[in-house]
Amino acid sequence: MQMAEVIRDTDDDFLVYTGEDAQILPSLAIGAYGVVSVASHVVCPQIKEMMDAYIAGNPAKAAEMHLKLTSIFNTLFMTTNPIPVKAALNLLGLSVGKPRLPLVEASEKVVNCLRNDMVQVGVIEGDV
Repeated sequence: MQMAEVIRDTDDDFLVYTGEDAQILPSLAIGAYGVVSVASHVVCPQIKEMMDAYIAGNPAKAAEMHLKLTSIFNTLFMTTNPIPVKAALNLLGLSVGKPRLPLVEASEKVVNCLRNDMVQVGVIEGDV
């Protein structure tokens, strides 16, 4: 609601970004400009494809992409950020190490959920 009010009550040249990956498409639909994203570290091409589809006037394609990404958006916030995103980047083969204390590494459950979601969106290979 706050974003809608800000967009409604500001000049057209005031650009509003969402900071919530799961709200990218709904935010664009009410006039937001973009996103400050955690998930883009893992699924940037897919997020770009979704946003490009919406901007190009293909909301059905954008909705399809949004629905495909909802699971990984949720999984990346199963626990405290940046624990899941570091685990996902390590699964991608990017050696980003583990979180600094007092944070701990992702649990096996989180890693397995990330792996499954990443396979489903096509960023890594494997069986779901």
